[in-house]
Amino acid sequence: MADLGSITNALSQFSPREILETTILFDPMEPVYFCDCSHPRLGGVLGLLEPDELQELIDSPKNTELICHFCNQRHHFNRAQLEEILRKRGSGN
Repeated sequence: MADLGSITNALSQFSPREILETTILFDPMEPVYFCDCSHPRLGGVLGLLEPDELQELIDSPKNTELICHFCNQRHHFNRAQLEEILRKRGSGN
């Protein structure tokens, strides 16, 4: 890689193409897809619901399922987990 010095000097001595061909801004790397969703993180999302909405989920005969829209992983929350989320929300923790 050539040391072009300051950008002002480089622009006065080299064409933009020459600058791009001789400059590496960062080490090349393969892009990697990953999703950092987790059960606790999505539980935090449920904690943002209004208390009456959480109570509605608690009163439902079915478990609550959240699906991550990035990786499609399914996260299930049972009544006890929802009650804990509501309790924490009520206490401000």
